[in-house]
Amino acid sequence: MRADRSLPSAGAVDRSNIDIEQEIASLRSAPTKDLHKKWQRLFNTPVPRRFSRDLVIRRLAHTLQERAFGGLAPTHRRRLVTLSRQLAENNLAALDTRFGPRPGSRLIREWQGRTYMVNVLENGFEYEGKRYGSLSQLAREITRTRWSGPRFFGLKKTKADHG
Repeated sequence: MRADRSLPSAGAVDRSNIDIEQEIASLRSAPTKDLHKKWQRLFNTPVPRRFSRDLVIRRLAHTLQERAFGGLAPTHRRRLVTLSRQLAENNLAALDTRFGPRPGSRLIREWQGRTYMVNVLENGFEYEGKRYGSLSQLAREITRTRWSGPRFFGLKKTKADHG
């Protein structure tokens, strides 16, 4: 794909939020002809015939944001490629959409001066020889209070972790 020369390359962060917001807002009021020209510049191809005006605007907005602020992390891109291959090869039958720890992994959590090691199984988790259906069930067993298991084991960030 050929990039519009007026836009920064993917991953660049040299545009302010305000500029991008204004550019995206202007897409809604732009004539369809102008949207098609912008599409041609960004993708070096005409707008697909079946694309509605709304879909064109959404795709343009997504691309503008992606080029200004960066796209998906490489790990997420690889995961999407894997899922699409599974879908193409097996239809929906063998599609594994889990985004958690893989079976065979070991989760380690230090809590109140003690280290907890949990084995990830195909259908659940194992801790000290006992099987658990979910990490939350296991976290409640360890802490004796209600916890989000993925959060307790560091698989899900809290709002404070995000910045």
